[in-house]
Amino acid sequence: MAHDSSDLPCDGDGHCMICKIKPPEEETLTCKTCVTPWHLNCLSSRPETLARVAQWECPDCSSLVSSGPPPAVRRWRGVGI
Repeated sequence: MAHDSSDLPCDGDGHCMICKIKPPEEETLTCKTCVTPWHLNCLSSRPETLARVAQWECPDCSSLVSSGPPPAVRRWRGVGI
């Protein structure tokens, strides 16, 4: 997991790893990819619209998408050889 020091998810008990509180459900945002809950008030960058909330990816998953497939997948596809 490659977290920015300012962005951390909620732990397994639902407590924010930044502010240490257990936010109410309406203050959490769940990643559409990994289904990890994040405290909305502690995110450095929040989704701006309700449509973006539905498609929101956490910093970990969004960094994986922006960097492309892992090197092994690129080699398998014949890219980057």
